[in-house]
Amino acid sequence: MRKLTKIILLIICLLLILLGCFALWLGTGKLTSAKTSFLKTFPYPIALVNGQAISGKNFILRLNAANRLSDESTDDAKIAAYNQLIKEEEIRQIAYTHNLWVSQKEMDAEYDRQSSQAEFKATLNNAGLSPSDFKNQVIGPKLLLNKLRVWFNSQRSLNQKNYALADSLTEKITLGQDMPALASTYSQDQTGQLTGGDLGFVDPAGLVSELREPVANLKTGEVKVLPSSFGLHVIKKEGQTGNKAHLRQIFLENSGFDAWLNNQTSKAKVWNLVKI
Repeated sequence: MRKLTKIILLIICLLLILLGCFALWLGTGKLTSAKTSFLKTFPYPIALVNGQAISGKNFILRLNAANRLSDESTDDAKIAAYNQLIKEEEIRQIAYTHNLWVSQKEMDAEYDRQSSQAEFKATLNNAGLSPSDFKNQVIGPKLLLNKLRVWFNSQRSLNQKNYALADSLTEKITLGQDMPALASTYSQDQTGQLTGGDLGFVDPAGLVSELREPVANLKTGEVKVLPSSFGLHVIKKEGQTGNKAHLRQIFLENSGFDAWLNNQTSKAKVWNLVKI
């Protein structure tokens, strides 16, 4: 029995030594074709972000797509793909703490929207990405970042100055002050300044996703403060024709998101497992 135990312990030790040598091989030296082939085939992480693994397979997908679409040097492409995956994982973790995620239905809908564009198929083929890979590698992270922007812009505590102004403008409009004049003075959209904030007749379905339902639910004469990924919109519905609403808005841009996000991601702990 003792002999068997010693043999098992010896085997375990050998396996640990082999694993250590293998990790050393991946973690040092250049990213060779042999290492690339391994990462493409086996589910080995290239890094850990706060203990969460970054897939080596996803890294190779990104790298291959970048090499096919860009004139960037191979080393630069490797670093860019690696840094982007790290950033996306940091954003995913921050979004998760605020109960934000992207559903398959949302990715499918955005894919269908983009695939209707004339040059989309050629771009997808040139990148060497399947529809599924494109959804997971490109669409999903972009939608999640957009949701995090919307969340940030919806937080009064993080945008006190803009919300105070938006509330003041809403009150003035509700009390009868001239909205075109207010838009010309306060709107941070140059076109809105010139037109008095008149957006004309708009189909809510053509707006950015976060504004579609709130705008569709506005009643004629109603004024609301609506957050989007761009900032705050003080919107008034002035009329309705068919499925199109006559809208007027005062746009207030939020500029604090990038600084807030950098502050949040700076707290992440990143461990590199593969030398890029």
